[in-house]
Amino acid sequence: MADGFEEIEALATVDILRRGGIATRMVSNTESLLVTGAHHIGVQADMSFSAFAAAGAGVEDVLVFPGGLPGAQHLADNGVLMDIMRRHDAEGGLVAAICAAPGLVVAQLDTLQDKKFTCYTGFEPALLAGHPAGSLWQSGRPTGKRRHAGRINLYFLIMTRAMRRGTLVMIS
Repeated sequence: MADGFEEIEALATVDILRRGGIATRMVSNTESLLVTGAHHIGVQADMSFSAFAAAGAGVEDVLVFPGGLPGAQHLADNGVLMDIMRRHDAEGGLVAAICAAPGLVVAQLDTLQDKKFTCYTGFEPALLAGHPAGSLWQSGRPTGKRRHAGRINLYFLIMTRAMRRGTLVMIS
C-alpha cells in the first residue's frame, strides 16, 4: 500500500474478498508495513514490497490498485511495480483498478487498445482516446470503477473473478 491510498477503496475491497473466502494479500509499496491512507488512517500491510517483488504474482492472482492521492501516483511512480504489472498482464493475469488508479497506474499497460475502461473524472487524459466514460466497464481483463456509490459492484466482480483464479493481491 502506498501512503495516500483511498481507505474505502482498499479496505472495503479486502474486507469483502476476505469475507468471501478469497486469500488476499495487502502489499506495501515500500519496506514499511505501516501505510497511512489519504485520510490519515494507518493500516498494516501483510507484506513489504521487496517480499512481494521476490515472490512475484502468479497468473492466478488478481492485482488490484485502489485510487487515492497521492497513493495512486506513488504506485505509478514505482517502476519495479509497473514492470511486475506489465509482466502479469502479458502472462494473462487479471488487473483491476479503482478511481484514479486506472488513469495513473493501469494506463501504463500497452495492452489497452480496444479495451473499455474508465477512471475518476479528471484522469482521462492519461488513458487512450476514444474510451467511454461510464460507471463500470468490463472488457476482457482490465476493469475499472469510477463512482463511489457503485464501487461495491466492482468489489463483487473482483471477488467472483478471483474465486475462479486464486489469490488476490491488493497493492495500495
